[in-house]
Amino acid sequence: LQEIDEQNAEKQREKANIDNNIGFVYYSQGKYEKVLEFYQKSLDSRIKIYGEEHPDTATSYFNFFATCIFRIFPHLQVDNNESLE
Repeated sequence: LQEIDEQNAEKQREKANIDNNIGFVYYSQGKYEKVLEFYQKSLDSRIKIYGEEHPDTATSYFNFFATCIFRIFPHLQVDNNESLE
């Protein structure tokens, strides 16, 4: 029974990571509503799995709120295609 619980926990961690990665793909496409949807899923999962103070949960908080801020203040975003001189 413990082995099943460990396998389930690992699948939940993988799902949280996949949701985060899907959010990143949508971010690179500029589809911010979808970004927030998947970052929220990842955040919710990580809170359940790790709790509020785990580094992975902190990453999900950062991704979610950074996306919110960049939607409000798009001029703060750095275009990776621009060269910095």
